[in-house]
Amino acid sequence: MRRTVSLDGDWERRDFLDEAWRWSDALRGTLDGASSEGPPVQAGMSAGWRPARVPGSLLDDAWRTGEIPNPYLDRDSLAAEWIPQRTWLYRRAFDAPESLPAHASLRMEGIDPGGIVFLDGQEIARHEGMFEPLEVDLRGRLRPGERHTLIVAVDPAPWMPSQVSRTDLARLPRSRMGYGWDFCPRMITTGLWGSVALELYDARLRDPRIGVDLAADHLRATVEVAVTVDGQGAETVTALLRDPDGQLVGQERVAVVGRRAQAWVPVERPRLWWPRGSGDAALHELEIVLEGADRILDRRTHRIGIRSVAFEPTGGRGDALPYTLVVNGRPTWIRGWNWVPMDAAFGVPRPHRLRHLVELLRRANVNLLRVWGGGLLESEAFYDACDAAGILVWQEFAQSSSGVSNTPADDPAFVERMRRYAEAVVPLRRNHPSLALWCGGNELAWPDGRPLDDRHPVLATLRAVVEREDPGRAWLPSSPSGPRFDNSLTAIAEDPSALHDVHGPWEHQGLAEQHALADATTSLLHSEFGVEGMTNLATLRTTVSDPRRWTADRSDPVMAHRGAWWNNKPFVERAFGGAMRLEELERASQHLQADGLRTLIDGDRRRWPRNAGTLPWVFNEPFPNAWSNAAVDFFGVPKAAYHAVAEAYAPIVVGLAFASQALNGAAELTVTPWVANDTDAPLSGTLSIRVVDLTGRCLDQASGPLQVDANAVVDGSTAALSVASADEDLLVLEGALTVDGREPIVTRRLLSRTADLEPMRRLPPAELALSSAADGHATVLAVSVNGSAAAVEVRIADARPVGWPERSGAAYPAASGFTLLPGEQRRVRVDWIDVPPDERRLRIDAWNVAAQEVTPPPSTGGT
Repeated sequence: MRRTVSLDGDWERRDFLDEAWRWSDALRGTLDGASSEGPPVQAGMSAGWRPARVPGSLLDDAWRTGEIPNPYLDRDSLAAEWIPQRTWLYRRAFDAPESLPAHASLRMEGIDPGGIVFLDGQEIARHEGMFEPLEVDLRGRLRPGERHTLIVAVDPAPWMPSQVSRTDLARLPRSRMGYGWDFCPRMITTGLWGSVALELYDARLRDPRIGVDLAADHLRATVEVAVTVDGQGAETVTALLRDPDGQLVGQERVAVVGRRAQAWVPVERPRLWWPRGSGDAALHELEIVLEGADRILDRRTHRIGIRSVAFEPTGGRGDALPYTLVVNGRPTWIRGWNWVPMDAAFGVPRPHRLRHLVELLRRANVNLLRVWGGGLLESEAFYDACDAAGILVWQEFAQSSSGVSNTPADDPAFVERMRRYAEAVVPLRRNHPSLALWCGGNELAWPDGRPLDDRHPVLATLRAVVEREDPGRAWLPSSPSGPRFDNSLTAIAEDPSALHDVHGPWEHQGLAEQHALADATTSLLHSEFGVEGMTNLATLRTTVSDPRRWTADRSDPVMAHRGAWWNNKPFVERAFGGAMRLEELERASQHLQADGLRTLIDGDRRRWPRNAGTLPWVFNEPFPNAWSNAAVDFFGVPKAAYHAVAEAYAPIVVGLAFASQALNGAAELTVTPWVANDTDAPLSGTLSIRVVDLTGRCLDQASGPLQVDANAVVDGSTAALSVASADEDLLVLEGALTVDGREPIVTRRLLSRTADLEPMRRLPPAELALSSAADGHATVLAVSVNGSAAAVEVRIADARPVGWPERSGAAYPAASGFTLLPGEQRRVRVDWIDVPPDERRLRIDAWNVAAQEVTPPPSTGGT
């Protein structure tokens, strides 16, 4: 039977300038470095081997072994820029099995950017392309039971344009983020970033293509299994399908004809795979067995989802590409986010970090992630996690805008290079139920600025590969797909019908302007936009030395190195009425980021089904920036924006449309409440709005009955609320939906009666009473307000020090950033995952409440 022998783990590495390695003893030496016969070794060309790990990153290896300082601190990534300029040799020994089958191959999942492979000093392969796997036939090269030496000469990183350049100069399908981007300094990763293994077999299965045909009534499905067979002696292929409980629900056995076999497995009343928020992400196990005359030759298992995914015209717009997500026949508003690599050193496996980030996405009701074209073909582990969490994936090919020119090259050599790349990578991910669509790249455009379409030779070629290798999967030429690029008041005024799939803005537009854009937007799909914000203080203190962090603006080289594009300290201070100390600045900037994102998301969601969905930029970050658009910082700690978006993505949400956060002395506030209902059941209840001061005194209110159909959005009645009797400058606007006497669904937004948000800086102190109780593996935290002052934006967070990988697991509060009025209590469930009970601590604070810690009582364990 086919065996896989992993060669992952500990390797050795050496660096050389250009091709100086050819004059060293590296290829002629045994594993202990002794020289064998050959030309004289050039003096000084044997620098010694150092530890490496595979899969991994040469940058990470150099840091772990002390050759460079921590690249995530201050500006110390500059000290690592020499690493990708060298040629690196990787080396390891392995023992061949005592008995070898008819076939043996070496498979390397990722050589970044490419290189030459040697076995026992003999060249056996040359390779180009960080995303394409390499497979080498080793027949006749392995000696049973003997030790062999594998060496890989990894090329220096090729020149590629950084963020601001010309896209036509990007001549290779390669991650460009590390060449220098607005959210990542120049940290170019090279090395063996994918797994390495031997495959030993007489015959084997390869290139399975799994398709699912779901009947319109969902009562029947057919799973198609098409495979290619390598080797000799294969006679039959059996496909066995088991449901999520492990019960066999379908089986089909077919003959191998030539080198191919194809089976169709019928399934009655299948359990469907649904995206997050629409149902369970039920995964079936498909086992594919290859048999010869008297034995099993190969066996592979895949987790699949039985579902249909399609995109249909949005709002009946036949003049636009189809953007409305339809899963299992159900139109679904896209509750999305943009995703970038988890780490600049992206080859290093980070299972704990991946699990944590996907768990945050799941808890925020996200149903689709856009994997940005300047990053990666995301990993198998990433797709597995999205399969299990019910998160669909929009995967972009490795192309991105460059600012000066955003049009890719179109010469035949480049088009052919992109074709080979696509043919290699599409089969790697096509069987995942989470894969929703392929996209040609990020922000590609014609010279006149219009988003690129399939008339460009590269996009036409990529689309043809997708249609052949992954038939039925959705395709978009670029993001945005136009015909207008930008979501702006100017674009809307010029032609509101031209905003199909749009990007932007990425900066807070202003206390009134943000609301004006949200109210005016006409986009069919809002696939990228953001608001900038400062990172969490704990992360800043961990990654920026004292006193470099205190200026917090671009004038300091360290702060400029860590997200200068998004450092909007002057705007934050204007919005809050003057200069601020660091702690205030963090809260103020994160408030603007959270409120600004909520405003734009509400503007999109309120228009369903005329708007297909929204994908903020960006969920995570690969480097610990001081300022960025990320909602979750480098160490996986949510910022205020995360919780605001999670609330905006609730299955049932109350929205509030109004003109500005700052009333600028106005005596009246005009508000239109609305309710979005993503569930499959209609709602009937009472929708109320009120404005209160920080003592809880109601200044004005309005209410009325409201009915909302299933999977629909309905506006309530617009009301003019008087604030003339207010004695305070900071007010709370509240919308509440009460259905059948159940606990109301409440949304609260903060308003200032002045021209800015300065009143948030002079709040009367509030007093919180805290208590906690164990509930299985979770903690239930009760937060109450004592006294006469509201607690403004109460935050609940894990109190342990930040850091990877020192801190394992996380706390997951169900809510954070909420405002409590006097006399109110809120019970918040906090789930603990992979945190030992004796390490569990929570930190609670608010704008006007000093931080305090709570040690929860013992619970029954973790999840």
